Amino acid sequence: MYDALEVSQYIIDYCREKKYYMSNLKLQKVLYYVQAEFLVTTNNPCFKDKIEAWMFGPVVESVYRNYRVYAGGNIAVGNSKQRHHIKRQDMKLIQDIVDECDQYSNSSLMQCGGFASLFSRRLPSSQESSDCL
Repeated sequence: MYDALEVSQYIIDYCREKKYYMSNLKLQKVLYYVQAEFLVTTNNPCFKDKIEAWMFGPVVESVYRNYRVYAGGNIAVGNSKQRHHIKRQDMKLIQDIVDECDQYSNSSLMQCGGFASLFSRRLPSSQESSDCL
């Protein structure tokens, strides 16, 4: 299990390499989906930090505070040459989520169904979806 700040730094570095846009708001949603994918795929969380329910969706507070200076803009920091302590198979899972999320706007990611193409076999039925975070 990793620290959410380490995972978020890896995500930002990966986004820089791929030339993806990543705001703090979008990063929070990506972390939520990364955590969900790890729980479903490996039966273990990706990171130990708590995900909180805030007005605009799920938030990892330490990550939010670290990147809040960027407000809604692209997070321009990152060092692609930095060595990450994330296992290769875990990097692949994270990359798959980031690649999928890149196609969606922040508002789409905030809706339960906005990520249906990746989680279609795991999403709740339409009756249950009203209970989403």
